Amino acid sequence: MYKLVSLDMDNTTLDNNHRISAKTRETLEKAHKKGVRIIMNTGRTHNESEKYLEYLDFVDYSVTSNGSVVYERKSDRFYRVNELNMDYVRAAQKICRKYKDSVLFLVADETRCYMEKDYVQSRGLELFNEIIGIELEAVEDLAGHFEKRFAGKSVIMGDRSILEKIKDELHEIFGEDIQLRYSLESALEILNPEMDKSEGLKLIMELCGIKKEEVMAIGDGENDIGMLKQAALGIAVANACEPLKKIADYITLSNVEDGVAHAIEKFVLA
Repeated sequence: MYKLVSLDMDNTTLDNNHRISAKTRETLEKAHKKGVRIIMNTGRTHNESEKYLEYLDFVDYSVTSNGSVVYERKSDRFYRVNELNMDYVRAAQKICRKYKDSVLFLVADETRCYMEKDYVQSRGLELFNEIIGIELEAVEDLAGHFEKRFAGKSVIMGDRSILEKIKDELHEIFGEDIQLRYSLESALEILNPEMDKSEGLKLIMELCGIKKEEVMAIGDGENDIGMLKQAALGIAVANACEPLKKIADYITLSNVEDGVAHAIEKFVLA
């Protein structure tokens, strides 16, 4: 029997309008009442996820910023799992300033994302507002702002063609010492090589005394590969990227067809 279900948010649990359907919520609540822990495991920050956690009030833990932060709701406690290498922030900041009209460069702490004031007219900010839609805190210098505080993740948002150029420049500097992955078509995430959603999931498994054979995970993107591998049953939604589908144990319906609910009904509630 599965005791924990780890769910990606965007394009998995959320539909294309960034909402959780009534059917999905009802199905997840049924699993919770059966004794299954439901956790949200997302590239979003805590503040970006909070409105969904309020709607899913039975969720015990969340993993945010791609495994960098774990939040325990009952105790209102944050666990720092992995801190972003500041060398990446400084290098990305320098590169992104060349494209500031086209991209948005963000860095997050435990709860929220920060941007530089120079990006207020950026195409990347338009994309962020369209997809995420929460207020960002603006600072003069991101690298300076995070010199003495925890940095959980960094993301660059913009058109894919520009992101590919930035990705190539960062790889030229750091080679295999940096991890660059797309969580969305227009979102390139900058991570430490060991940073992954699976790290946050592992911590929750340890805290709850749950074994790998008791874990199920569902996702759609490249940044969900580690999470699916950490679970005994890794499931991709039908709209998932091909690399995730290749390693998945099962492919459920798409995010607009309540694929999460379908998988829960099939493997948890049946």
